[in-house]
Amino acid sequence: MVMAVYNGERYLREAINSILDQTFRDFEFVIIDDGSSDGTQDILRSYDDPRIQVLVNERNIGLTRSLNRGLKRARGEFIARQDADDISEPKRFERQVAFLDAQPEVALLGTSYTLMHPQGTCHERIRLPCDHLELCWELFIYCPFVHSAVMIRREPLFNHVGLYDEKYAYSQDYDLWCRIADCLRVANLSEFLVRYRMHPGSMTSTYSHANSEFRGQRLARIARRLGWNEQDLAGRELLPDVITALYQGWPRSYEPAVLRQAAYALLDLHRVFSSWGGIHPDAARKHERALRTRISRNLVMLTVFCRSENLAMRAKLLAHAWAVSRRSILHPRTLLRVGRAFAGTYIPYLRTAPATAGGPAS
Repeated sequence: MVMAVYNGERYLREAINSILDQTFRDFEFVIIDDGSSDGTQDILRSYDDPRIQVLVNERNIGLTRSLNRGLKRARGEFIARQDADDISEPKRFERQVAFLDAQPEVALLGTSYTLMHPQGTCHERIRLPCDHLELCWELFIYCPFVHSAVMIRREPLFNHVGLYDEKYAYSQDYDLWCRIADCLRVANLSEFLVRYRMHPGSMTSTYSHANSEFRGQRLARIARRLGWNEQDLAGRELLPDVITALYQGWPRSYEPAVLRQAAYALLDLHRVFSSWGGIHPDAARKHERALRTRISRNLVMLTVFCRSENLAMRAKLLAHAWAVSRRSILHPRTLLRVGRAFAGTYIPYLRTAPATAGGPAS
């Protein structure tokens, strides 16, 4: 286990205890104190467990370099990760080690997770994809692994893919998962074996500019697969965010033309992915139908939720949804939703529009 901590006294003891309380007992626990100035070192010194090895950075060098220092110290066949404010369930290591022993071709293994409030109460369970090909596909869209939930084989890290890239300050994990998935097999356990804490001091909520780094990585990955050059990238800087929003079903802040661009980029990506991933043609067609249905239904749902007076926008969104998947639009439930959406717009308009010679009488 490798854990880096910087001024993490508030949650550190709880995080450490969750590792020491694992049912699987045979592990080393490398903790890197990245130049903390609070009570972190006092907490670390209070533990007298031979499995714990503490490395202290003389100055703050950042998460990525600290993690690489810990990876180089680790000697186990498998290396697990957890942040200093999250919690591992007691059977996490037991389940992951058993899976990796049974599946020697898998190099990276994560788990599903539970979102946790700052005070420790559980908020929501998030189930992540488990299948290798599905995870490779989702890596184009978002990060389907939780950094605090992964366990990695040590050998491919040092002999094939390398460690964390130190040019990335925040999304170093996404870069490493992509490099592993491009040449080795990856998986997630469906079990909820990690509790991920959301609070003002967490990496996700504190560093908004981390989104820019993550967006740039996803755009580069998309461009690489689609063979885009610098001219193709012009004006598409925000495309990864639009793709993610459209795919996950919350694209409400984007214009129809931008969503159309994202929809067809997703379909182009899928065609390239099917060829690159060696997917059987029947499976590729089935996956593409599911993707088209997903995109189309999310566009339809946007017609339902967009502002009631914007009839033109609804019509454009519906046209894009029809172009992506007619089968999805013709589903009875979808037709009912569309009918209600347009009725909610047009009928109030008829009731309030001024009477004209050729129009309805009031």
